[in-house]
Amino acid sequence: MAIQLGLGQIPRPTVLYVGREDSACWYYWDGQKRIPEPLPALTGYIQGLSLRTTDNPRFPDRTKASLEIQADKPYQIRTEAAPGRETTFLKGLLSALDNLDEARLLEPLTVAVEPGDTETVVLCQLYDPETYQSLRSHWEQELDWQTLLHRVMDKLTRLHGRPAPMSLPEPKVPFPEPKPIPPEPKLEPLDAKAMMAQSMEELTRLGWTIDQGRECLLKRYGKRSRQELTEGELRDFLLHLQQQP
Repeated sequence: MAIQLGLGQIPRPTVLYVGREDSACWYYWDGQKRIPEPLPALTGYIQGLSLRTTDNPRFPDRTKASLEIQADKPYQIRTEAAPGRETTFLKGLLSALDNLDEARLLEPLTVAVEPGDTETVVLCQLYDPETYQSLRSHWEQELDWQTLLHRVMDKLTRLHGRPAPMSLPEPKVPFPEPKPIPPEPKLEPLDAKAMMAQSMEELTRLGWTIDQGRECLLKRYGKRSRQELTEGELRDFLLHLQQQP
């Protein structure tokens, strides 16, 4: 995705809420009203699945699952996920994701919404955007949906190497500490004669021919032999050889 430089809007993901609105099966919320999205499918790379509590104080126990998708820009698909109130959309989504192996989850997928048999039901179906095949799934009515929800969340977390998904209520997620960079190997102080001897040992270890050694010297220092190198260049050349597998 190309980064737009200069002034612009705050870079937030586009949020789609699952729910029937006019003839659409999902919608945007602009802070005052619902805006239906008529296109029924979103294709992209699934990045993760998390839980979040609602910001509305009228519904303090309302929990939504948020599916993160990277497409032309970041998207989040949100749907009801409180225990015992999981939507038909979420059940279809979880069943399909649970059936896919990890290699398939790294490829683009199409998440599609369709109207159900009542005015409030929204169905979820996954498709292969390359073959147009439906990735169908079936579930048992007595299935423990919260267990399945957390299993799929853990699966996506392992796959993408992200921190553990948000618990309830949503905590503040700290920035991960950067991985320490291993220090570069340090050479003990050596004179030119010792470095010449060690560099010859390294060339023998690597099995380099005279022509290979000369090519390396020409490329790195513009010189044809080790005798032409300065002490600093010889030290650098020895370090370069020692770092070769």
